[in-house]
Amino acid sequence: MRDKELRIKRAAVRPYIMTRIAEGLISGATMKLGYNPYGEQVLFHASKSRLRGLVGGFRSGKTLAGANEAIKWSKVPGTFGWIVGPDYPMLRQAMRDFFKLLPKYLIKHWDKHEKVLTLWNRSIIEFKSADSPERLAAVPLDWYWLDEAALCKEDTLDMLDARTIDKSGYGWLTTTPRGYDKVYDTLFNVEKKVRYAEGWKLSTLENPYISNEEKERLKERFSGQFFKQYVLGECVTHEGKVYDLTKEIHQIEVYEFSGPEKLVYGVDWGHTVSPTVEVVIYVNEVKGKEVYTVVEAAYLRNKTRTFAAIEAIRMEGEHGRGVWKCDPAEPSSLDEFRDRGLEVEGGMNRILDGIAQVGSLFGIDKDVGGPRLRILRGERTDLIWEELQKYSFPRRNSDGRMPDKAFSHGPDAIRYGLANSNEERGYAIYEEVELSDIYELGF
Repeated sequence: MRDKELRIKRAAVRPYIMTRIAEGLISGATMKLGYNPYGEQVLFHASKSRLRGLVGGFRSGKTLAGANEAIKWSKVPGTFGWIVGPDYPMLRQAMRDFFKLLPKYLIKHWDKHEKVLTLWNRSIIEFKSADSPERLAAVPLDWYWLDEAALCKEDTLDMLDARTIDKSGYGWLTTTPRGYDKVYDTLFNVEKKVRYAEGWKLSTLENPYISNEEKERLKERFSGQFFKQYVLGECVTHEGKVYDLTKEIHQIEVYEFSGPEKLVYGVDWGHTVSPTVEVVIYVNEVKGKEVYTVVEAAYLRNKTRTFAAIEAIRMEGEHGRGVWKCDPAEPSSLDEFRDRGLEVEGGMNRILDGIAQVGSLFGIDKDVGGPRLRILRGERTDLIWEELQKYSFPRRNSDGRMPDKAFSHGPDAIRYGLANSNEERGYAIYEEVELSDIYELGF
């Protein structure tokens, strides 16, 4: 009888507790856990809005803020919440930040297979992928956190928001901006903004926990619209040339090294009217940094994948063994290369992020004394140089996502070959995180 009475009392006061913690009036809402918010993060945590958003450059602290908010809500006894990412690999950063901040003594059980965390206060947190939003089960939620929301399908946010209606719950999102998209409309667009939503923008340059030296390095790495998007955290569109290249700076007459220290190959698969492009990239070290030279690009029109594999073997016979980083959209084509004894990896398929990384390599590096990515001038690279010159965003590109495909084949092959390479990993838009980082925390 007493247990039943307690359950009734808890149910009666639960809406009050949920509201009060949303207002930041319960001590658990302000716990530090080794995290000290700055600037817009403070406003984000203090907001009473049912839906909140932090849009910022990478390393601006948006994911860390989202993780701290998730822990705050998890401290409310008996709550049920979701932490959601575009897919499981991209969810790892959110998981790492969450588990690093979460006190171990709160943890009762961690089911690593189902990705379900149970706390001693009966709160449950599930980690979900939004790769298929329709699969997000129709269960009532007290709260949810959607990380990298701009990379999710447009209906993901609506699906999650509907899950909080029954319990009058709360949600928040964190993301790198992707132009004038669903996230922008939800948080910032005066005409389309959701009435109960509130958003803030974070600039990486305002993060007090990043050194001035690193901030200066970011200014050197990124320029133009990519700087505004990935560093300042602004919602922008892209127009005009993707890469601003000149013959004097970005082409070289003679390869000045005795030979490559290692080789990287990039492949963009062709179709009926578009060619398969295979590029050869020499990698050398200059003043502790890797520099890249595109020395050959083969354009294979109306050729089979078997022919492409044979051409790849020919290239390795001339230039040497290396890793073939290919468009991951065709697993059977990757298998064709593997069956021929080639070392194959799927390249990064996030177009704007890859373009930003390649663009940073085309930028002037003060230590190297020039760009870290150049094209060797000659007949073997004439076509790819021509494509790089014509590779552009459309003049009216509302979502800021896609360049024109007409001259994308060679540039895409370079992007697959170089984007998210080990040397650049610290400045990748999405840092790869091993799940062992989580398991080492003791549960």
